[in-house]
Amino acid sequence: AVLSYSRGIRIAVLRRDLSRSPELRRELKDAGLPNPPAKKNAPEKGKLQLEIREFDFKTVHQKIATKHFSATSEVAFAFNWFYKDWYTVQNKLCFMDTGDSFLTNKPWSLDALMKAQRKQCKDTVDALSTKWRNAFAETVTDCGQQVFDLFVNDYEIMRQSPLYAFLLSCRLRMALSLRELISKSAFCLEGLIKDHTLITELPSSSPSSSSSSSSSSKEGEHKIPLLKAHVFVDGSGFAFIKPSQRQCEESLISLVNEMISEVSKNMTSIDSKVASMVNFDQANKNKRPSSSSNANSSSMNYDALLSVECGDPLCSGLDEQLVELRAKIKDYVAKAYVAPLALADKFQKKCWVLEILTPEYVESFFDKTPTHEVVIEKVKTFHDLAVEVGSIDLAFDDEIFSIVQVNTVEAKKTIVIKALEVRDALLSRVVEDLSIRNENTVHTYENILHTLATVPSTEQELDMLRTFMAEVPPRVDGLVDDVSHIHEQMGIVNLFGYKVSDEDALLNWTTMTFPRKVKDALDAASTTQETRQAKLLDELSEEKEAFDKLLEKYSESLIKCKQLGNYDQWEDSAVTVNELYDGLQAAKRTVADFNAREAVFRFPPTEYPQIENMERELDPFFRLWNMIAEFNSNQKEWMSGSFLAIDAPQVEIDVVEWFKTSAKMAKTLTDDHPLVAECAVKLREVTGDFRKHLPVLVALATPALKQRHWNQLSAILDVDPPIEPSEDLTLEELLGWGVADHIEEIEEMSVHANKQFGLEKQLSAMKADWAPIEFEVKEYRNTGTYIIGGLDDIIALLDEHIVKTQTMRGSPFSKGIKEECEGWQHQLTYGQDMLDEWIKVQRTWMYLEPIFGSEDIMRQLPTEARRFNDVDKVWRKVMAEARENPTFLFLAIEDKGFKQKFKSANDKLEKVQKGLNDYLEVKRKYFPRFFFLSNDELLEILSQTKDPKAVQPHLGKAFEGIAKVKFESDLKISQLIAAKGEKVDLDEPVDPEKGKNKGNVECWLLELEHMQWTTLKTQTDLGLKDYVATPRNDWTLKWPQQVILAGSSVNWTIEVNDVLNEGGCEALGNYVQNVLNPQLLQIVELVRGKLNKVQMS
Repeated sequence: AVLSYSRGIRIAVLRRDLSRSPELRRELKDAGLPNPPAKKNAPEKGKLQLEIREFDFKTVHQKIATKHFSATSEVAFAFNWFYKDWYTVQNKLCFMDTGDSFLTNKPWSLDALMKAQRKQCKDTVDALSTKWRNAFAETVTDCGQQVFDLFVNDYEIMRQSPLYAFLLSCRLRMALSLRELISKSAFCLEGLIKDHTLITELPSSSPSSSSSSSSSSKEGEHKIPLLKAHVFVDGSGFAFIKPSQRQCEESLISLVNEMISEVSKNMTSIDSKVASMVNFDQANKNKRPSSSSNANSSSMNYDALLSVECGDPLCSGLDEQLVELRAKIKDYVAKAYVAPLALADKFQKKCWVLEILTPEYVESFFDKTPTHEVVIEKVKTFHDLAVEVGSIDLAFDDEIFSIVQVNTVEAKKTIVIKALEVRDALLSRVVEDLSIRNENTVHTYENILHTLATVPSTEQELDMLRTFMAEVPPRVDGLVDDVSHIHEQMGIVNLFGYKVSDEDALLNWTTMTFPRKVKDALDAASTTQETRQAKLLDELSEEKEAFDKLLEKYSESLIKCKQLGNYDQWEDSAVTVNELYDGLQAAKRTVADFNAREAVFRFPPTEYPQIENMERELDPFFRLWNMIAEFNSNQKEWMSGSFLAIDAPQVEIDVVEWFKTSAKMAKTLTDDHPLVAECAVKLREVTGDFRKHLPVLVALATPALKQRHWNQLSAILDVDPPIEPSEDLTLEELLGWGVADHIEEIEEMSVHANKQFGLEKQLSAMKADWAPIEFEVKEYRNTGTYIIGGLDDIIALLDEHIVKTQTMRGSPFSKGIKEECEGWQHQLTYGQDMLDEWIKVQRTWMYLEPIFGSEDIMRQLPTEARRFNDVDKVWRKVMAEARENPTFLFLAIEDKGFKQKFKSANDKLEKVQKGLNDYLEVKRKYFPRFFFLSNDELLEILSQTKDPKAVQPHLGKAFEGIAKVKFESDLKISQLIAAKGEKVDLDEPVDPEKGKNKGNVECWLLELEHMQWTTLKTQTDLGLKDYVATPRNDWTLKWPQQVILAGSSVNWTIEVNDVLNEGGCEALGNYVQNVLNPQLLQIVELVRGKLNKVQMS
């Protein structure tokens, strides 16, 4: 028997595997295995042949009647009482209140409904527990004590007695009755909900049609909904029904759960009341199932009459009914909420206004300087929204649906208030702008009136008044049009019911009164203009007569100037000609004034040609006497004044110019004015004599001469003590020492001094250029330290100045500043070397700082971390000093030793980088896909090993087909996600926090790679098996893309191979026409249909 059983099991397993695996069928195709028996369908109806046994009915009946416990009259009486009480009294109870008194109070709030139903359930349970259970226990006790031993105290002994069977029978009868009541209550609850969820149509576009459609009477429908609900909108622009569909579903389902809980907890058996001396608590403990038993049994109350949904066999059927009831409740509520949710969606479309931040919106809108028409159109949008929402066009205040009566008042109020708020804010800005325009208009009118009231005191003012009066009428016309537009726009504002302030309204009407005031002012100004014009004409005539007399005097003065010929009286002569010259210039200005005033009266300008004639005749005398005055005045200062204060180049220019001009004037004036010509000759003589001293001035009156040069000069002149260049030194004194006799030597010395002085100025200029040069010291991220910037200009200036300094050192004139040049070149070279090292440290430090800012990297590279910390301390100290004083010359002082510090830091950083590269190489060898990542990307991952999600941005480079993965709440990886959104569930989740994976990203990535292969293998196996059972179009959309490609190739190969083996080339052609071509057409039709992004890819 054992061998037969074992053989049968093996055959069954083999048949199962053959039915599931096409590969196994192909592999064992030639094994000659018998075909499995055909599967037979079970008949709908049939008969079962039973063994016929002969019994003596009367004998058996008599035997049972004399031995069974229920044969006694006492037991029969107890059972009769039970059924009579149940079907006449208790069966009328219900755990759910669905009576008329409940229905007359509709609609209920969800909380009130739940409270009423909970009370009904509790009252029913209390009634059953006290009036039914206790009464039946007393009846059983009274009847049973005459038949059974109710004083037994041992549970095991009682189990062997008829009393146990009797109590078990009572328990079963009570449980079945209670089950019937629960089932009836469930049906009542289902009926209540079903009756209120029959109407499922969407509400119509108009409230009236919506209400009527949802209130129309059909068989089984209630005109009054079961529940009250409200539409609410929040500030984020979201409209929702409260209670929501989910709240309604959960609350109604909780009634079922609470009924079950109350029955299981309070409806217990009568065993302990009848056999009161037996310890049933201990007996119930002994009946607890083992850990391997049904999990639902752990929640069973073994003293309860029924253990609903706990695997109690007595509840078979009832459990299924309750599960189905919950599903139906969800379905009913979902259908009944379609229309209310559609209503909420209508409000949702109006909620965009709630997302508006009114002040910011208004500012942003008016920043675009919209036209008035655009503004009013925008205002109308919000006004119409408020009107639409506030009226019944959108919804009634109470919308009647099947299960809920939805109140929309609060939602309407919220949207209307917000729409009016934005509307009024826009209108307030419009009124504000209009008031500003009114104020500007009033200000313009007041300026016009003020100008018209001004009395002109001069011809220019009279002309300006005349011009202004001509401009006033068109300006007023423009202002009137503008005011008209403002009134029109203010009227549009009033149409929206916006309350304009009294001040703005008064200002708006005030602008209408000014045109009349301006007209009166124009008339008064015209009268004033005529009076002032006559007076000003008289004044002009008097001034012209006086001016003619003045010109006669100037003519007499010109004759006098031509007769001046005494050179020694040069001061008086210069004063005379200058006075006449100044008078002529003033006369020209007076003529210009006369002409301007005449133009006001439309008179032709009066011409005075004599003024230009006198100015032309005076010119040579004016120039000559001024040259004589300037030379004589300056010569004394040049000879006896401070030699160091003389501007030699300018003196040379002036003297040469006077010498040449005086020679020309002497020739020009000889014939007509011989006395004046003699003065010009005299000027030429004296300037010619002074020209002899110019080489001395040019050679010695220069700042290039230092004390050593004056000492050299003293040696040439044989003057002792040496000459000192003080304020007391004069040209006259130098000429007395005979400098003119040694002019060649002095000029050679001066040239050398000027060349050397140029080099000194160049060196000083370079130092001055560096004085303001500073590093741009700026904060670096959140590191608490700084970095330097602005280096391009500094590097370029260093290169330029080093070359300049080297050139200066090679000059033959640099002997006097040789040491200074060498020192400056050394400082620049040191600064350049220091800056090179500084930049190198900064570049490396900025790269390594975020890396060694990670605790994970510090832990894994302790030696490199220690070296980096040493450099970091030096860096922070140096940068703190640079922050305090960023001047380049201050930081480039050799005594500070920055160059050596940075050089040492660079040596350490090179060792750190080498150790870091070795560390990355180890990680890449462990997980070779890291070779696809750059050092920066790999370091970013390794520096955040505590956060597995940090690897997410880099998965696309490490894995060609994986764009990202799905992390669950516990950080386990459950899905692979491709770049276009395709998702594949892993066979087993990968836990980055488990074991050696924790903190070692390369370990769990390696595990992910393995799981990727395993998952794709599993998916491919399942896809190949499903290919046979699923239509190809559905199969194409069902599996991952790699599985589709691989599966299509495998199955095509198998099918083509089978076709070739069975029918050759002819069968292959049929296969193409009958199989492949239809498949291609199906794929074409599929592609042309509606596919999502993943399916299209």
